[in-house]
Amino acid sequence: MKTFRIKSVFSMWIAALLICSLPEMLTGQILKWPGAKYLQFSGQTMLYGELYGMDGAERRRPPSTGRMAFTPQLSIGKVMTISADMILSTEGSEMRQNMNILGLHPAWAWGRGHLGDYSDQFGLLTLNGVNIKGGELDLFPRKFRLTLGGGQTRRAVEGYELEQSYAQYLYAGRIGYGDPKKRYLDLQVIKVKDDIESLPRTGQGWDYTVFNPDTLQVDEDSLWIDKSFAQIRNTPQENLVVGTVAHLALPHDSRLSIEAAAAAYTKDLYADPIPADSVDVPPFARNLMDYFFTPRHSSFGDYALNSSLELGLFNAKTQIEYRYIGPGYISLGTPSNLNDRQEIHFGTAFKWRVHRIQFKVMRFSDNLLGQKENTNFRNQFRTGINSMIGHWRSNIQVNGLLLNNDASADSLAYDFNTWILSTHQAYTFARESWMRQLGVQYTFQESNKDKWLQTTQASYHTVTLTGQIQLIKQVDANLSAGLSHRNSESGEKYTTRVYSARLTHRALTNRLMTALFSSSSLIRDTRMIRTGVTASYRLTGSAQIHATLSSNIFRGSRNYQEIIGNLRLSHQFKAR
Repeated sequence: MKTFRIKSVFSMWIAALLICSLPEMLTGQILKWPGAKYLQFSGQTMLYGELYGMDGAERRRPPSTGRMAFTPQLSIGKVMTISADMILSTEGSEMRQNMNILGLHPAWAWGRGHLGDYSDQFGLLTLNGVNIKGGELDLFPRKFRLTLGGGQTRRAVEGYELEQSYAQYLYAGRIGYGDPKKRYLDLQVIKVKDDIESLPRTGQGWDYTVFNPDTLQVDEDSLWIDKSFAQIRNTPQENLVVGTVAHLALPHDSRLSIEAAAAAYTKDLYADPIPADSVDVPPFARNLMDYFFTPRHSSFGDYALNSSLELGLFNAKTQIEYRYIGPGYISLGTPSNLNDRQEIHFGTAFKWRVHRIQFKVMRFSDNLLGQKENTNFRNQFRTGINSMIGHWRSNIQVNGLLLNNDASADSLAYDFNTWILSTHQAYTFARESWMRQLGVQYTFQESNKDKWLQTTQASYHTVTLTGQIQLIKQVDANLSAGLSHRNSESGEKYTTRVYSARLTHRALTNRLMTALFSSSSLIRDTRMIRTGVTASYRLTGSAQIHATLSSNIFRGSRNYQEIIGNLRLSHQFKAR
């Protein structure tokens, strides 16, 4: 077992305990100022420490981890609130991008601001979920809206050309009009560009200090390099996105939302520019390109559309969505979006007496411009009914997934489908009974796969029994046992067994909660056992400490054991 860095974690805890008491110390001083009756100081502090050890395999996380969060908020009467986010983590020194966060966020009746780390959402296609280190001013007097902001989204990281990262900067602007709760229209512009000077240019991508030209191998990480990979190395990028979002409230609690965007993207800023006369765009767009975006031989563009209609009719909630993202559409403000896809979603849910019924269907396809050899299709179905009949709880669901393509070549064609029928039935007994709840869950799954001279069919039956028991007044037990059987047309059969148990003890008028837990799964010659203890103690009405110690043992194709211990201290404060 590797040695833990206990000293550093212990020092971090001492420092954090002082920080947790700092808000009260500051509040005591603030409340002595003249006019303090108009001030209210609140927030939360959190400290997390973790020790990790692995025996028999390479560790999957650092041997010690520390995180500290501080989220204070100062309210100045009804005029303004100033909140802050501070997250410090030892993981920031080992990750490629810094995980530490420090941001200040003032807000008032007709606007708000951000300074430091922040994230904003303009739409699902333009800007959403990217952490920005910079600043933003968002003004919304009456029905007008104006937003200007930007900063750094990535720092420069040197390394092999398949791993390195250029420093990246994002700038965003938005102007709109309307009531966000009823109807509005926003116009948005996003500009993202890598700093081409943040990393040295390495020529043809073969400047590896440990690269072996005879075997085409990088010794440090056993990454095999082929000359063709030089075309997909990380290169400096540029991105311009222009979009609009419209929202319209309709009668009967219904609404319509439409978002459309167009994007221009340059994969490699080292590529030569394209002469302006050769670009087939209107003159006014060409003038804009001179200021905001330079087309190059590595540039391309496309558009995207996302629409949603929500209807509240006949005591039912119905939603219809249509999404189109062209193969050339890329927005670096929404890195999780995948392009070259078209989706249609339909879902409805309604309540009938003691039953709640829902139905959802989705169809996906790619190859929107027909430039690939085949088109992939995905169809998903889901329907279910939840019922509450006295002490009885019932849930029945049917799920279906169908995947296929239209490839003309047998070697590329595939057809896959799976259907799942599941039901969960549970009965809740009277509160004075020692048996609190008893339940059973059954799942049947059938899968069929047909891919080039290979056809596979398999079925699964899974039964799980659950129970909650009150052993004595302060001790509860949650038990479960599951059995899963797989059967395939090839004659391959095996059974999986899963067991779990959890004992929970309450003491000191429920201020102290302690739980012992254990779970195990056995499949063929593989066994995994997880055991541990967790405890939570409420120090005061606003402070709580939580600790967990667990062990995972794996025996099978590999034999290893890992131990994880963590301690979390949280404290909420409020003073006036």
